[in-house]
Amino acid sequence: MLFDDNSKERLNFAKYIKGNLSLFLSGDADKEQNKKVIENILNGDKYSTAQLSSLSSMYNDADEKIGTKVQYILVELNV
Repeated sequence: MLFDDNSKERLNFAKYIKGNLSLFLSGDADKEQNKKVIENILNGDKYSTAQLSSLSSMYNDADEKIGTKVQYILVELNV
């Protein structure tokens, strides 16, 4: 597990995702019913398998856009 359920880090990360959905999800993420599902999941509320499947689809849509549109990645290392 990355964060404890009510840790400050998880709550801050969830808040960041909520404020920047377009950086994480694509497809139907902007539909009102999906915004509520996303908010529930980020709040740690219960969700159905169908809702999780919908969220997975939105993530996959965003991932596909990255894979088809990104032409290069710059990596900088400081040692």
